[in-house]
Amino acid sequence: MPQSEQDEAFVVVGIGASAGGLEAISALLDGVDFDHMGFVIIQHRSVQHESALVEILSRATRMKVETVTDGMTVEKNHFYVAPAGAQVAILRGKLHLVQTTSRLPIDFFFRSLAEDRGPRAVGIILSGMGSDGTFGLKAIKEHGGICLVQAPETAQFDSMPRSAIEAGVVDSALAPSAIGPALAEMAKHPFLVAPSGHRPQPAGMQKLYVLLRDAFGHDFTDYKQTTIERRIERRMAVQRVDRLDDYLRLVHAQPDELKKLYQDLLINVTCFFRDPGAFEAIERAVIPRLVARRAPRDPLRVWVPACASGEEAYSIAICLLEALGANAAGVPVNIFATDIDADAIERARHGVYPLNIEQDVPTERLERFFSKEENGYRISRRVRDLVVFSVQDITKDAPLSRMDLVTCRNMLIYMQAPLQQRVLATLHYALKPDSFLLLGTSETIGDALDLFAIADRKVKLYTKKSMATGLHLTRGMIVPSSTPVTRTHVERRPLITAQQLADRRLLDKYAPASVLVNNDLDILLFRGDTGPYVSPAIGQATLNLMRLVRQELHIDVWQALEQARKTGIAARKPAIVLETTVGDQVLSRKVAVEVAPLVLPEGQGTCWLVLFHDIPSATTITPGDAATADSAHLDHDGHTRTIEQELVATKEFLQTAVEELESSNEELKSTNEELQSSNEELQSTNEELETSKEELQSSNEELSTVNDELQHRIVDLTRRDNDLLNLLRSVRDPLVVVDAEGRLRRFTDAAAELFRLVSDDAGRSVAYLRPMLGGLDIERMIARAIERVEPITEDAVAVNGRWYAVTTRPYATARGAIDGALMVLIDIDDKKRSSQAAVDIGHYADKLLPAILHPLVMLDDQQRVLWANAAFFSTFAVSPADTIGNLFHNLGSGQWAHPRLRQRITSTLTDGKSFDDFLVEHEFESVGKRTKKVSGSLVRGLDDDAKVVLVSIVDTSATPEREVSVA
Repeated sequence: MPQSEQDEAFVVVGIGASAGGLEAISALLDGVDFDHMGFVIIQHRSVQHESALVEILSRATRMKVETVTDGMTVEKNHFYVAPAGAQVAILRGKLHLVQTTSRLPIDFFFRSLAEDRGPRAVGIILSGMGSDGTFGLKAIKEHGGICLVQAPETAQFDSMPRSAIEAGVVDSALAPSAIGPALAEMAKHPFLVAPSGHRPQPAGMQKLYVLLRDAFGHDFTDYKQTTIERRIERRMAVQRVDRLDDYLRLVHAQPDELKKLYQDLLINVTCFFRDPGAFEAIERAVIPRLVARRAPRDPLRVWVPACASGEEAYSIAICLLEALGANAAGVPVNIFATDIDADAIERARHGVYPLNIEQDVPTERLERFFSKEENGYRISRRVRDLVVFSVQDITKDAPLSRMDLVTCRNMLIYMQAPLQQRVLATLHYALKPDSFLLLGTSETIGDALDLFAIADRKVKLYTKKSMATGLHLTRGMIVPSSTPVTRTHVERRPLITAQQLADRRLLDKYAPASVLVNNDLDILLFRGDTGPYVSPAIGQATLNLMRLVRQELHIDVWQALEQARKTGIAARKPAIVLETTVGDQVLSRKVAVEVAPLVLPEGQGTCWLVLFHDIPSATTITPGDAATADSAHLDHDGHTRTIEQELVATKEFLQTAVEELESSNEELKSTNEELQSSNEELQSTNEELETSKEELQSSNEELSTVNDELQHRIVDLTRRDNDLLNLLRSVRDPLVVVDAEGRLRRFTDAAAELFRLVSDDAGRSVAYLRPMLGGLDIERMIARAIERVEPITEDAVAVNGRWYAVTTRPYATARGAIDGALMVLIDIDDKKRSSQAAVDIGHYADKLLPAILHPLVMLDDQQRVLWANAAFFSTFAVSPADTIGNLFHNLGSGQWAHPRLRQRITSTLTDGKSFDDFLVEHEFESVGKRTKKVSGSLVRGLDDDAKVVLVSIVDTSATPEREVSVA
């Protein structure tokens, strides 16, 4: 792949989190450098609370963190945070905000990430409640990406990572602090850098095939090598192993890794109603034809090989129930779902799926065919009873037969052509003539045109062509063949002893015919010739005695059973006449019914032995003598009494049955009404509770996320508070913070010392400080500063007698709102007093020195300029503002900064000794290079005791130099 294409197809990592996820994300990013990857985080957050997630994560990583906007392009080394309440999808490297009804934003984004990035997609599930993200990880794994989750024991809420682990789609479960380094190392693996440019060596592949076959009995030699190689490479990337030899050593050292590789190669990924068009074709074109042509007693038989976790088998069952409608009870349905993966079959039998199936199953079907539980949906019993799950390898195990429909989707795409043809031949054998085969959207029948005809090209629906086939064994796999199989193994039965043979003969000859039944009156054993008394009934096959016994014996058998049950001893009924037609003759015999209880050992219950005693008095009646014989029998007193007894018994039986049925009916009706009422109440309550639970869970997740952010804010605010406290302590000038109501909020130590404030003074009105500032109207200054949004400065004498420049400025928040004011006091006492002295000295100099035309300056004891004459300003081209109050040695370009000159002036101030011989040679900006003689003397006659030096500067460029200093 060209470098430019590699750069464009860099790895994009999707991170899904909910409650407790903020801490995990911070731990994942802490101290790890992620190169050449982009990150998108989807977190359950409330739209009602402002989030500081971007700000918090910006401190945890050096990558740029920003909020997702519509159409934003994902870039390397960037971290994107989905807005609260938004659904985000990625298409061709761009993020889009989408309006959907889905309540599972993590699944929604992960699915689009799998489609957009394929093997360069990485999905990570962190702490959270519910199962959001599980289906998204399934999609990422199906497209060859990598799936990681936070180890449940390290998660604050483990529902989301545990749901993904139970679904069998997780490559590795790690602590958040370990996910970051592992991910950074995986990103350097050739599988993620260039998925199509690195392939394992054939020799190593054969070794892996041998290990897999020995461990699991499945040979992957005939599967598509590119698919197998990509799956092996993916596992190598997860384990951070670059060479196949190293991976083989890892497999030998960690047997569990071989099982994970095997699970990866099986690719157990499916969903409900995958490819809706295919299921529409089944409902529209397949089911009506199957129902129309079935015989009355024949079931509809469906086979779903490679069923994975059962979603497709259950989807077909739902389609059949919907299509059959009210006739569903009268049409038997058998759906056989098989797969090579025993773990997947076990999950399918369990029939519980995460809440994420809401994205694939319409709400109406969810309500009809699923029951909602705490962590997912359970398939209803009537759907579950239609499906039989079993472990089967279609490539070598015996196939099923006489199928009306086979759906084998997305299995052939992983097989090479020879294996595909063998599997298609097996499926052909399994189908009835003109029955249907449904393949995946990317699959075809290839060269098997002689086996199947196209029924619907768009959805890959085919019908079986009729042709004679048998079965033969090829490389351990059963496939159709025209050669019949010769059975060489005959099962040997144990030999019967002479004693057993004699016992059987005696029982058959002398013992009465009998049946053994259980408490449900199902026949467990037949003894003797029971044909004259028990015969099969018309309709569905059954072994229930009351369905099989002859109608004439029905009442006697029932009464004898009831009597034996009540008394616990054998009960016998009088003999009745039973007529049996044999050819043209009517055989009449007397039969007495006896029921004896049989108590089974070890508390296994009671069975009932029903004996039919044949009383030998039979007579044969020819058809011509039938009328005469009937008259003779009717005239016989004994026979009349027998009939009367039977009639009385029948009336008693019917009366008892009617009373029992009426009583049972009333009780059942009452119970049914109560149950129906209770069921309605419970259903209503359950719906309310489910709704409340979902709302509470959602609110809890959002509040937990907000709480995490608040915890980070508290830590951040504490840090900022400490920073502010230390900053205030380091400020030596008095500073006071005033809130919007004019009350003291904070103050520095210098302000506390100046105004004698203590911590309890916080909250006092700022007017409390007015007397301590010479009556300065502080409230007015603060109001003006806030109104004008600019600083206001006034001078005042504080309580310590010193002058301060009091400045008030608006206190602005981070958002620009005005929330009070700052008052800063700068000590200007020296400057204030120097200015006053300068005014006095200026009057003095103007009176005594007006006639001197060369530059003069007067300096105080700090060598600050108190006064300068006009000649000084004009000669050196300086202004009074830049001169008065400034230090003499700071004037100009440093021409007066010579240390010896400063020492001469200091000596004059100290001992009053004048000097007049200091020369300064300098390139002056105003007059060029000149030599100036500087003289100084102490000024006498001032009113106060202040010491002032008068400095005279004379140009001596034409005079001989005595002492020259070059500045």
